[in-house]
Amino acid sequence: MKNITLHKVIKAGNGIAIIIPVEIARLLDIQRGSFVAFGITSDKEFFVRPVRDSDLQHIQPKILNYNG
Repeated sequence: MKNITLHKVIKAGNGIAIIIPVEIARLLDIQRGSFVAFGITSDKEFFVRPVRDSDLQHIQPKILNYNG
């Protein structure tokens, strides 16, 4: 696997954030305001993928229940 970097998770408002290094953002062609999809694989690996405008019409966001 290429382009592995180590970063701390930081507090961002009421959540947490992971900073994507500029070099990786360029490789993924993402920038401020870009849409990304993220999740966890069955092997418990976290992934982030860019979502293109043409893909947005096909995405149905999952409604999450945060009340337990």
